[in-house]
Amino acid sequence: MTEQPAPLPSEPASAVVDRAWRERGWPPAVLARARELSMSDTLVERLLFWNVPLDRIEDEIRWAGQLANGTIRFRQLTVADNDEFCALWANSPEEIGEWDVTAERGPNGFAQFELQERPVLNGLFDGGVIVACVSFSLRHTLVGGERIWVRYGQAMRVHKDHRRHGYAHWVRSLPWAVGINHSTQIQYDYIRSRNMTMEQWNRKYMPKVDSVPVREDDVPGIPVTVLQYPARPATTGSRAIRPARYDDIEPCVRLINRTHSGRDLFRPYTPEFLVDRLDAGFQDAGPRGWKPSYSLANLYVVERGGAIVACAGLWDRGRDLRERWRHRETPEERVISVAALLDIGFAEGREHELVALIEKLISVTHSLGRDYLAAPLETLPGVEALLTRNRPVRETRYLQWRGETPSITPPAYLDLVYW
Repeated sequence: MTEQPAPLPSEPASAVVDRAWRERGWPPAVLARARELSMSDTLVERLLFWNVPLDRIEDEIRWAGQLANGTIRFRQLTVADNDEFCALWANSPEEIGEWDVTAERGPNGFAQFELQERPVLNGLFDGGVIVACVSFSLRHTLVGGERIWVRYGQAMRVHKDHRRHGYAHWVRSLPWAVGINHSTQIQYDYIRSRNMTMEQWNRKYMPKVDSVPVREDDVPGIPVTVLQYPARPATTGSRAIRPARYDDIEPCVRLINRTHSGRDLFRPYTPEFLVDRLDAGFQDAGPRGWKPSYSLANLYVVERGGAIVACAGLWDRGRDLRERWRHRETPEERVISVAALLDIGFAEGREHELVALIEKLISVTHSLGRDYLAAPLETLPGVEALLTRNRPVRETRYLQWRGETPSITPPAYLDLVYW
């Protein structure tokens, strides 16, 4: 297990900072300037606790001065920020090879994050405009059979009209929200293939670790491929496939755990976890007609002889998140929306039943008006082989696992709410 620092001292932060500052022999005027700008002793204490060098602390103090005297402010985002959040994403394209790729979120810009564990979204504001954001999810998971805390990073965006100011670095450095202020042993993320801008940023701000494999032709990391099956109308039906009921939860949990047991990044489900994930506290519509993007109505099962032998859920990702691809040298433009396969499970020897269910969900994807059903099947090669007739399009991103121990054994489990 990665060595963890000792608990923070219990004495007042100001006393800890004064003593540690003197022990380092650093200029008293620098600390005085930090306090003059109302940079809290708690924050300075944490920087010292993690042995941040003086030049980095001086950067933090300059940033505190900009916050105190400029128009930039920061905070965690709330649902009231939805419209501005969606506007930020619509104006924050990524450069992917010859393409500008814009992830367009809305109408519910936060739909994906509602499905993640302990999410926090940080935002930088210039006046009333969000100019940068980033998200983190704090999770318990298993790697090599060892339970660890991990931090999953995602959704770093800077408005195209507000770049080159270091906002990406500052937005990811904001203080944690109350309730999720945990130390984590590892940070990881998935970087889109050919996203060299993100790779250059990582080289500047993130420490190099050997657990992120370097490659000459693409961004570093462990390749992770998702299969995107073109949506099509149903050709045949099966009365064995039906929407799940609450009394199907426990057998589905057993199937999911059997299917993924022992895989890195998979933590065994409990019935309570799956229920929370499926209804978010509401069985039907919530306040003012709000409906979750993934609920019990979206979980399907295959029943044979009175027993559940396969299950899978369909998250309508494309309802609230689409990708617009614009070629920078030609007029070519396309918009891609997908549904995503979640919570896959099947009984031993029942691959064909799971395949029939996935093909059913390909047709449901078509009825939703989406282009593809995205399926994380690298860990299920037998199922993938049976689905080749559906001619999937492959999308590869790179898992950057920023810690030497414990190490990831690929292919690791992938939950598409973190993609």
